[in-house]
Amino acid sequence: MKKEHEWKPDAADQQKVFLYLDGLRESGKMNMFGATPVIEDVFGVNKSIARELLAKWMATYGERHGKEN
Repeated sequence: MKKEHEWKPDAADQQKVFLYLDGLRESGKMNMFGATPVIEDVFGVNKSIARELLAKWMATYGERHGKEN
């Protein structure tokens, strides 16, 4: 099913997604490079926005968790 929802996450929404992804990573249930479809399903966004959120999460993970790049 194609997602048409053009939700543009604000900082609070982005934080919710990041917390969800942090938990998913900690669970070890999947390789995070494959998380785009999960973001689409859980948050009801299209693939483009899901990819953007995942890329931002990956780019800021070390900074948000006190780790160096």
